[in-house]
Amino acid sequence: MGFVILECPHCGKKTKENCNAWAYGSPVKVCPECKNEFLDKRFTEVAIEGFERRIVDPSIFLKGMVFFAAMTLLCIFLFIFMVKFNGWYPTKIIGCIGIGVLGTLFCAVMFVRVKFGFEEKGMEKYIKESEERLKNREYAEKLKSYGYEVPDKYLN
Repeated sequence: MGFVILECPHCGKKTKENCNAWAYGSPVKVCPECKNEFLDKRFTEVAIEGFERRIVDPSIFLKGMVFFAAMTLLCIFLFIFMVKFNGWYPTKIIGCIGIGVLGTLFCAVMFVRVKFGFEEKGMEKYIKESEERLKNREYAEKLKSYGYEVPDKYLN
């Protein structure tokens, strides 16, 4: 769980709002100070806009996995080369190997989670919340007036 700082464009009041890491939720906000409504484009109405690409596209993590694996192999090669020909190695190379291994493992786990739908399954909660908000025709029309492409099923 994270938070964002909202600043009312009407009165300038700053407030802190809890949100998930991707800021999935209603982009329509109401200032607690002046009670005026405003739009915060940092928030995503997932039933309309969908999820962030990295949640549904495993190729991002596959590329990351290849990058970190290549970095790890390069660092291991440098480590072996330096020990064999110089008799010493900089300690930073151990850090490079460690970061490479951790990055490779992280990307591999995320690749599997995204590829097999575990990541998106964890996001079902946000889809349901979004669809619930959009069942309110007034809310759906408000989003349309703000320029969102709201499907007809929410406007009828």
